Amino acid sequence: WHIGNGNAPTDTDWRILEALARVEPGSGPSFSSMLDELRHSIGSGRTVVAITPSQDPAWVASLLALRERGNAPAVLLLDGATFDPPSGLPEAFAGLRALLATQRIPSYVIEQGFPFRPLDRIRRQRRELRTLPGTGRVIQVEVEEEV
Repeated sequence: WHIGNGNAPTDTDWRILEALARVEPGSGPSFSSMLDELRHSIGSGRTVVAITPSQDPAWVASLLALRERGNAPAVLLLDGATFDPPSGLPEAFAGLRALLATQRIPSYVIEQGFPFRPLDRIRRQRRELRTLPGTGRVIQVEVEEEV
C-alpha cells in the first residue's frame, strides 16, 4: 500500500491519516452535504475516495458533481453488518453498487478482516553493493524490486 505518489508519506499524508484515525460515528451534516462542501473547495484533477457505510444513494449525485469538475471519484463501502451484525445486511449494497457502476464510479465493499493489498505494483531498480566470495572484492549490482 502506498500513499500519494509512492514516495515517503508527506506531512499532508500524515495529517490525512491522523484525521481518518480519529473519525468516530456521530450525528452531523449528511454525507451528501459534506461532499457538496468539498466540491466547492477541492478544485479539479484530484482522486476523491469516499469512505462510508451509508446505503442511502442520495450522496451519489454529490459525487457525480465532483466528477463533473474533473475529479476521479471512487467509493469504499464499509459493510457495517460484518463489524456489528445487527446493523444491516451485506446485500443491501447491491443496489447502491449497481447505481455507482452505471455511473462508472468504482466501488469496493470493505468487510471486517478485508485483506488490504496494493492496487498497483511498482517495479524499480536500485543499486546494491555485494562482496564476492573468495576475493572480498566489492561490486555494484543493479537489483530490481517490487514495492
